[in-house]
Amino acid sequence: SERSAATMADEVAPEERNRHVVHVGGKEVYAWEQTVDDVNVYVRAPGRCRAKELDVELRKDGIRLALRGNTPYLDHRWSEPIRTSESCWTLEDGVITLALAKRERGKTWKRLLVGQEEFDPVQENEERKRLMLERFQKENPGFDFSGAELTGCCPDASQFMGGVASGT
Repeated sequence: SERSAATMADEVAPEERNRHVVHVGGKEVYAWEQTVDDVNVYVRAPGRCRAKELDVELRKDGIRLALRGNTPYLDHRWSEPIRTSESCWTLEDGVITLALAKRERGKTWKRLLVGQEEFDPVQENEERKRLMLERFQKENPGFDFSGAELTGCCPDASQFMGGVASGT
């Protein structure tokens, strides 16, 4: 099903943000967060550019982001594939938001881009727990999992008990 960037961003607005900020040379390059279904990426736009001045190519395996006619300033492969037909981008208040639909729903991305440092085992387990609780909440809307805690090593939500159902 087709979803707008605004709808996807609304779904990704949990009470407490779980953004991972990536710095290079002391400067924030981008931030990203994930849900069971999606990954949102936030990149500060160069200067006061407008959307029509940007050249954004979202591929199943990577991204190319540039000012039209210039060398890309972001040209990398995703760590996991995306569904391009359900992914999009917007520019608002100087921030480029990439709303990416995961190809494998429920899969925990350990990093956004190939070559980026992966989560350490503790970070990865915490991310898996958060996504698993999100999955449980989606699959059981009549229950409240807001105070639930998972202990020990958590399986990936994409594999647990047959994976994520397509209707959730």
